[in-house]
Amino acid sequence: MTHSAAVSAHRTVEVLARRQGGVVLARQALEAGLPRDQIRVLVRQGRWTALHHGVYLTTPPTARGPGGRPPLLARAWAAHLRCGPSSVVGLGTAARLLRLRGLPSEPPHVDVYLPRGRHPRPDLRLRLHLAALGPGEVVRRRGLPLTSVARTLADLLLRLPEEQGLGLLDSALHQGLLADLGAVDRALRYRPRADPARSLLPLADGRAAAPLESAVRLDCVRGGVAPDQLQVARAAFCWHRGLRRPLLGEVCGRREGPARSHRNGQPLLRFAWADVSEPGGAAALVRAALDELRVSERRGDELRVDERRISRGPGPPDCPPGPQAPPAPWLPPQRRPCPDRASPPAQRPADRPRPSAPWTPAPPQWPDPRP
Repeated sequence: MTHSAAVSAHRTVEVLARRQGGVVLARQALEAGLPRDQIRVLVRQGRWTALHHGVYLTTPPTARGPGGRPPLLARAWAAHLRCGPSSVVGLGTAARLLRLRGLPSEPPHVDVYLPRGRHPRPDLRLRLHLAALGPGEVVRRRGLPLTSVARTLADLLLRLPEEQGLGLLDSALHQGLLADLGAVDRALRYRPRADPARSLLPLADGRAAAPLESAVRLDCVRGGVAPDQLQVARAAFCWHRGLRRPLLGEVCGRREGPARSHRNGQPLLRFAWADVSEPGGAAALVRAALDELRVSERRGDELRVDERRISRGPGPPDCPPGPQAPPAPWLPPQRRPCPDRASPPAQRPADRPRPSAPWTPAPPQWPDPRP
């Protein structure tokens, strides 16, 4: 084999590997013109890594994940090439490739659907499922066949705990992967034991931005203290419940400090994963905080009433401390007697205006002329 032919074969294999997540089959490399001895040399040098029998990862170890682990897309492509063109990647592997959030840590195996009647060789790196998928239940992402978002959610809701299932539903709505959950409901309609999964569909809300928000909201709903509002005043939850200052709630993953605090004068609750590790943990925190706020507001009202009484001065008390004598009956005022007389003077008629006589000048008085 000439040098130019070897270079051309390597380039053909590299182009094919880029289309398949960095993975090629030994058969594909041979068809591209790469000799079998050259494949063994690449594997011995560590430039290629065998993921399955006859399936190789062509990316160098420096371009892989932590610990040299192949990326999920490469492992999914390897599983698909290993199981044949009729295989479809599904369940948790498809959910991670579709960027659905809310799943636990990534498992070491890849979930693959196969048509009924096929029985491939078992492999510990694969988890095989037999199912008949409809034409609308398969999509392609970067050329890799995956189960659709609705089918993936329906399959996972039947296998995961409620809080993780609700987190997946919220994530699909939040990222716009689904406009509504009607397709998920149709996928669950005729499945056995699907009633608990279908009961989560009305609780899904696309405003939840993190899986912990979904878990806290579900725990509060189950505990009877469902939030009144979501995503209010830079907080994930809000409880009014007749309070002058509503209770706010936010998630912090790993809490450092007390759960109850204040922000800008508003009472605030911080939730961590430890609060939802047991059923009713988050609901108990909310219930205790609401009771404390009601008691503090009641005490504040009593203090304001006392301050108002002190500012007004003494007056008739609203609630007398003890029994008091009844007030004396009202009597009309009596005129006091004159000190100079033994009895009061007789009543005289009211003075009436008298008519005045016309004025006439008096005659002059002349002196007497007689001596």
